[in-house]
Amino acid sequence: MTDLTAVNRWTARLWAVTADVDLSAHQTPTDMARIREQALSGTTGPIVPDYLPVPAEVRDRLAALEAELAEAEGDLIDLVRDSLAATLGFARALSLRTPEAVTDHGRREHGVPDPDLLDAASALLGSTAAAADPDPSTLIPAARAAGLVEAALAGLGVQGWTVDVRAHMSARLSVSAQARQVRIHADAAFTGTQLRGLVVHEVGTHVLRAGEGARQPLDLLARGLPGYLGTEEGLATHHELQVAPAADRQRTFALRVVAADVALTGGLADVMDRLTAHVPPATAFPIALRAKRGLADLSQPGSPLKDVVYLRGLRDVGAHLAAHPDDHGLLMAGKLGLPHLSMARSLAAEGLLALPAPRVADLIEQAREPRPPWDPDGLLADAG
Repeated sequence: MTDLTAVNRWTARLWAVTADVDLSAHQTPTDMARIREQALSGTTGPIVPDYLPVPAEVRDRLAALEAELAEAEGDLIDLVRDSLAATLGFARALSLRTPEAVTDHGRREHGVPDPDLLDAASALLGSTAAAADPDPSTLIPAARAAGLVEAALAGLGVQGWTVDVRAHMSARLSVSAQARQVRIHADAAFTGTQLRGLVVHEVGTHVLRAGEGARQPLDLLARGLPGYLGTEEGLATHHELQVAPAADRQRTFALRVVAADVALTGGLADVMDRLTAHVPPATAFPIALRAKRGLADLSQPGSPLKDVVYLRGLRDVGAHLAAHPDDHGLLMAGKLGLPHLSMARSLAAEGLLALPAPRVADLIEQAREPRPPWDPDGLLADAG
């Protein structure tokens, strides 16, 4: 019988070290307007963002914990070792902010875009056209979108989560399992179709997987087993596309792969130049910036490489579920990846992992309705 005592004890210690810091917040420039102006002006000189510095005491506590954990024993203890190594590596990369540090961490955690992925991205960009800009008068602003997300959370019976509208974030909408928050960019606005898909993506996948993981005996399933991210994003988009099958969403993932590939050998201007062959500069900028996040000088080569996981994950999850549809329940049981399925089956056989109710399937069906139950005012029907 697998004994989870040690792995859960070390997991609690790891989470305690990072309880007061969200490392992803230290990756996004705080002076976005200035960076955007420089990027859109076509400058090829240094582009030096302002960032929130990573507290040195956090790195020190993580390093001390790593030294202790090296001697630890127990079932599945390597899961905590790998999670700690990834967290410490991220903290160190964001402290140094050199091209080498940021890129080396990205390679270890996410890999580089291989020829097959680059070919898939090129095929998507060649076979689809960019969507026309929606009528601004039909868009749902962030504050009203927050109300819909809150209603969706309540409808699913999700407790202890909040929705936060904030200015300092790179994505339009994201989830923090650590803070138990759904976050919406204050300047974001959504079409009805986009918001239907994003509710399924963010709430139906990221929030539900975190919530189901928190119910499992293995605590790490609440925030993510090491290497889970590609499956996480691939599964979320797999669900989203069942509601909002927009080719433009997949084009975005293809552009992210291209941006990451160019960023390895070029600066922000080079990434912008490649992307603007496919989309206008204003659309290219946030994609290009994501490919350079964390670097002290965005004009230098290097990339965190996180953005390769979206298209790769979508393809991997889609292929796996096409061949093994019964694995969907296991994947929704917590924040685990396709490589962890064998372990998940073993835990389930021991009674240490419970399969969830099909709430995401219910949410997908609701999102397809003209007026979902979490849209009492009919915003989605009225939006573009």
